[in-house]
Amino acid sequence: MKSLLVWLVVLGTLGGGGYFAYQKWPDKVAFWKSAEKAEAAKKSGRATTATVSSRDISFAISAAGEITPAEQVSVRPEVSGRIATLPVDLGDKVKKGAVLFTLDDSDLQIERSQRQTEIEATKLQIEGARLTMEKLQLDFERTKQIFENKRPADRSQRQTEIEAAKLQIESARLALEKLTLNFERTKQLYENKLLAQEVFDNAKTELDQARNAHALARNNYDKLLAAEVLENAKIELDLARNSHALARNSYERSLKALQLVEDRISKTKITAPFDCTILTRPVSVGQAVSGSGGVNSGTEVLTIADLSELIINAHVNQADVTRITPNQKVQIEVEAVAGLKLFGRVDRIAPQATIKNGIKGFSTRMIVKNDEKSGVRPGMTANLTIPLQSADNVLAVPLAAVFTDQGDRFVYVKQDEKFIRAPILIGVTDYDFAEVTKGLQGGEVVSLVTPAEEAGKVQQAFGAAAKGGKGGGKGGDAKGGTKGGGMSGGGGSGKGDRPGSGGGGSSGSGSERRGPPGQ
Repeated sequence: MKSLLVWLVVLGTLGGGGYFAYQKWPDKVAFWKSAEKAEAAKKSGRATTATVSSRDISFAISAAGEITPAEQVSVRPEVSGRIATLPVDLGDKVKKGAVLFTLDDSDLQIERSQRQTEIEATKLQIEGARLTMEKLQLDFERTKQIFENKRPADRSQRQTEIEAAKLQIESARLALEKLTLNFERTKQLYENKLLAQEVFDNAKTELDQARNAHALARNNYDKLLAAEVLENAKIELDLARNSHALARNSYERSLKALQLVEDRISKTKITAPFDCTILTRPVSVGQAVSGSGGVNSGTEVLTIADLSELIINAHVNQADVTRITPNQKVQIEVEAVAGLKLFGRVDRIAPQATIKNGIKGFSTRMIVKNDEKSGVRPGMTANLTIPLQSADNVLAVPLAAVFTDQGDRFVYVKQDEKFIRAPILIGVTDYDFAEVTKGLQGGEVVSLVTPAEEAGKVQQAFGAAAKGGKGGGKGGDAKGGTKGGGMSGGGGSGKGDRPGSGGGGSSGSGSERRGPPGQ
């Protein structure tokens, strides 16, 4: 155990020293590693040279993501009840407007009948109240025409006046009766020549006056009584108006209640909001379900999705995200469907980076049109390729042949039996090759490793490894992980001949860097 600890300390010291050496003298370390790989290549028999030739080159970003529907809906009833019919099953394709399921509405139908009966009854009440109101309105108008004179200030005063008028009528009546008897006696005596003409005339005048007084008292009483009748008529009219208003209010309430029932009945039949495919069906006929009172509440009866358009969310490495833009073309391959290729576009790129599986990148959404006969289903894994650059029939050399010194790129070109350093300019690069725009001609031979005659000179390798560099070492596969991670970029466990100048690779899900990131 003690010896094991000693060895661990020694190994840690050596590892730390190596990291310190790389940080302080990266050019020297790169040269040493390149020299080691050159020697290893010679011993293994692998090729150490290449011929400049024409070829097609393309540069693209790759990523992996999970397929999801562009539109997916959890179907939940708005009202509670029991499933009456459920004519769809998993995988069924349903047209917009088709019935997905229905709820038992027998209780609601009974309630609707009750509300309809209430409405008919209130209609009759309204009509009866209207007729009564119209009759009382006419009565009031007639009474009002009869009585247009004096109107006592209040009901109590009018009652006092009516009682007084009754007494006046009674007094006038008694006086009239008394004077009528007196006139009859006077008349008899006058006719018998027992009284003078003057006495008879006076008796007649008093009788006429008594008659007039009685008539005036009666007329005054009638007017006072008419005022009472008018007020009573107005009270009855107001009551009739109130009854009519109450009947109308009752009708309106019953009508609203019926509308609510009708609305609930309409919600017992659920139809497809768009052309869709049934993804889940966790309930069965006869099962009680609860209505939704808000977002994502209530019992989920079905999950439906529009599979004609799919979404793929991928995690793109931060070093690559600046190379892509919305609406950029994307090629999609689905692992579960061999040979299938789909084409889509970049929809949106997250504004803020996130870390996924230890890789900092940006969530990027792709949209792709899908033929539902393709067999692609939500949840499948898709490999994405976003082409960025391409060049056809151009001079190219392996990335392993490209070196850099202080930012200047060069190759070792064979002249006679030696390799001479030659500066070059490069264009488009792919996994393994770089386009040479200046500095080389077709047919020339270049070295893939540092020539022996360059020993002692510190040089820095530029490109990825010839077989497995892919942006500085194959740090991950297409299913996940950044393919990259060269010497100067850090990270990546590539198996190439020498480290590239790209950066940031590590295993795990995410994007793949094709070509040297540092170009």
